[in-house]
Amino acid sequence: MTTGREPPGRPGSTDQDGGADAAAFRRLFEQHFAELYRFAYRYVRAEATAQDLVHEGFLRLWRQRAQVDLGGPAARSYLYTIVRYQALDHLRHRRVEERWLQEYAAPAVVQQGAVLAPGPDQELAIRETAAVVRNAVDGLPLRQRQVIH
Repeated sequence: MTTGREPPGRPGSTDQDGGADAAAFRRLFEQHFAELYRFAYRYVRAEATAQDLVHEGFLRLWRQRAQVDLGGPAARSYLYTIVRYQALDHLRHRRVEERWLQEYAAPAVVQQGAVLAPGPDQELAIRETAAVVRNAVDGLPLRQRQVIH
């Protein structure tokens, strides 16, 4: 069972360089996870989303470890920058999704002067459709996602 405070990847795994990067990464994760989580939470106001954003930030750092000194101050700055931009992307995406739901997914039906709101089954279908669209957009390359957002 994970606590949400474990670095991405397998516990105890080492990289090709004998584990020096893995050890530095683990230290960085242990030192900065909590503060980055609080930072992300201030943006998104959702615990699970904030954790996901921080984990994704660390994952991106791990993938870019050849370009960033894991033991230096640049790593912390890199993490804050990545988490900030991911949080902003998340908020933009949520705004687009809410606007789409309001404009296209849940139009009120006007019959004989009365406005009928969608029922629970229609709301479920709307949310499922929105999730499919969101997943499809998330699967696009970065440049195409930026155009949509």
